[in-house]
Amino acid sequence: MKNHYQTLGIERAALTDEIKQAYRKLALKFHPDKNDGDKFFEERFKQIQEAYETLSDPYEKGRYDNEFDTFFFRKQTYQDNSHYTYQQKKEEPKPDPEVERQKREAKERFEKAEAEKKRVREIKRNTELTFEDKAWIAIGSGFTVGILGVVMFFKYLSEGYNKKSQQVCVVAIVGFVVLLILSVLLQLGKSTNGY
Repeated sequence: MKNHYQTLGIERAALTDEIKQAYRKLALKFHPDKNDGDKFFEERFKQIQEAYETLSDPYEKGRYDNEFDTFFFRKQTYQDNSHYTYQQKKEEPKPDPEVERQKREAKERFEKAEAEKKRVREIKRNTELTFEDKAWIAIGSGFTVGILGVVMFFKYLSEGYNKKSQQVCVVAIVGFVVLLILSVLLQLGKSTNGY
């Protein structure tokens, strides 16, 4: 690929005025009429004209710059890496398909186990006490002065049963209050009957 910037002796970032000025200077110097039709000057003048026509037209300059960047970037990269030979370049080792399959399966098993743990936690968090459990806790809390309710509350809370532990607390308190009311009513009934 021809380097038009080098032909005109300008930088890659040269502006339109700089391109025009460089062309005029070189055209005067290498014009065939001023050099008795010498073939060298004629060829050089054609190169200068071609470079100017390409770089002075914004559309053509854009196309040329794209090709220029691509060509000279590749050339520079090749020169930078030219000390390597094809024999020296080592390919990355390909992963063993069996090892990759085992890794994939282990990852899937782990993800399934985590999903199952999450599902169980959600179930525990939202599980409610059955009616029988509530009745036994209420009765037991009343007779044991709330100790059974406290024990059950902490047991369910440690196992992750959030709703159950809240319900145990409420049922134990209600059971204790009901038993207290019943005992007060019995005492009142005893005192009114004269016992």
